[in-house]
Amino acid sequence: MKKKLSSARLLIAIFSLLLILHALAVATGWYRVISWYDIVLHYIGGFFSAIFFFYIFGNTRCKQYANFLENKWVTLVLTVSFVALIGVLWEVFEFSFDHLIAARYGIDMSQLGLVDTMGDLVVDLLGGLAAGLLFVLL
Repeated sequence: MKKKLSSARLLIAIFSLLLILHALAVATGWYRVISWYDIVLHYIGGFFSAIFFFYIFGNTRCKQYANFLENKWVTLVLTVSFVALIGVLWEVFEFSFDHLIAARYGIDMSQLGLVDTMGDLVVDLLGGLAAGLLFVLL
């Protein structure tokens, strides 16, 4: 199961799903109409980030440095930390997009405030934790 959780096919499938769902939401305005839609995408994004972490350290040249994957608690902490990094980088991207592009051209803002940003980060972490637990326990 660990091999399946770090496979390139799973990584591509989840990323494709994220892209399609995001494109649909932007095209149809679902982010504004369906209040929980953003939460689902952030959960999937956190799950994807964790799978990406496993892929990097399980299938590449980094494998020789990935002895920490033998300790399940260290693996879980590092996985969630990586997911947090990706989540923060995404929120910085949204903030930058809003202030550099959206505000100038009248496009809907991505950042709805601190509560939205913190909620997004918590849901990212929950998705990453779910993938991390699957990896550690199976």
